[in-house]
Amino acid sequence: MHAVPVGDSPNHMYIVQQVKCTATKGEIAGVKEQGGAATEFADVVGDKITGHGVFVETLANGDKVNATYRFEGTSKDKVFQMGSNKWTFVSGTGLMKGAKGSGTCKAKGNAEGGIDFDCTGTYTLAK
Repeated sequence: MHAVPVGDSPNHMYIVQQVKCTATKGEIAGVKEQGGAATEFADVVGDKITGHGVFVETLANGDKVNATYRFEGTSKDKVFQMGSNKWTFVSGTGLMKGAKGSGTCKAKGNAEGGIDFDCTGTYTLAK
């Protein structure tokens, strides 16, 4: 993670980070989701967070789907509390090549300092 103070107020910073996650549930077209990596930019002002990023999801068969997303959330004492995002599939490989999809995720900070996501959406595979 790289955090840079903006300088206009003591609680304003820009953050660029890459995070990894492991899927605990979910499947796409009958193939289990394994997890992925997000690369994102966040604008943090006090306890408010907004930003955007790209998430690369890997399925159990090795196929990948890439999604862009925009998010907003809140923190307390620099620990993430809750938030949400809107995502859209933009590309993929294998089964996910040409797939179209979009949806939302709800996010909540957990006791281990991580974030739990609950995502829903719709998709269609290329023909």
